[in-house]
Amino acid sequence: MSRVEDDLRVNTLKVLGVGGTFSPATFGLSLVNPTLPVVHQTVTTTGSNQTIYTVPTGRRAFLMTCVLSNNSGVSTAINQVITTGGATITYAPLPASLANAAVTILNNSNNPIPVLEAGDTFAVNTTQQPIGVYISVLEFDTSSNLKSVKKTGSWIVGDNTIYTVPGGKTGVVLTGGLSGTSGYAGFGYVNVTGSTDTIKFNLVPNGGSVSTANLIKASLGVGAGGGNALNTGSVILMSAGDFFSINTTSAADTQLGYVTVMEI
Repeated sequence: MSRVEDDLRVNTLKVLGVGGTFSPATFGLSLVNPTLPVVHQTVTTTGSNQTIYTVPTGRRAFLMTCVLSNNSGVSTAINQVITTGGATITYAPLPASLANAAVTILNNSNNPIPVLEAGDTFAVNTTQQPIGVYISVLEFDTSSNLKSVKKTGSWIVGDNTIYTVPGGKTGVVLTGGLSGTSGYAGFGYVNVTGSTDTIKFNLVPNGGSVSTANLIKASLGVGAGGGNALNTGSVILMSAGDFFSINTTSAADTQLGYVTVMEI
């Protein structure tokens, strides 16, 4: 695919909102040198993380869709694994057992993955082989104003601040769908603690504190290796000083919380 075609596809992405559609460009989206690499690999090793994609130097990457195809002759469990922020995050298999000759399609609605930074990786771990892996990626320079702010360690039981909008900025959180991506998780959480964790999301105005008045996701149990995302089907704007918080019942470092945001 040519660079012109890449730019055309990226610039025509839409945010699907309640009552209509919105162009990210309307809200100041600036993706520098966007490209759409496609990665297709056959995994023939079992029982260990097999790297499928590494974000290049100076780039960020949004993993839009992952297609897994079981060609082993028997049922298998396949974990998606990312490394980001110095942490390794292993997602529970979806489905728990993929039948022979079956295909599963994973995206940010059912398996929330943040925007990855340079050097971050995406891998799979399977109990059987061969497994076909196909991923679609939106890749862009780190000077772009789209990123995921992540928390991968130093969790406490209770309220954990994930992101605060810097002074002089507006945070635009896209929590709907991007055309061609089958879903987009603006606020996300993944539980890798080994047991069920109960979470809540709060969006707190500048100068305020976490309370039921600013709750945006009510108390919810998330199983081991599971993830949960907030998809409102619209755009959430955050003013300077506003912050996003996740309340969790675990202090384990093996949790991932994030917000994917444009700062303008």
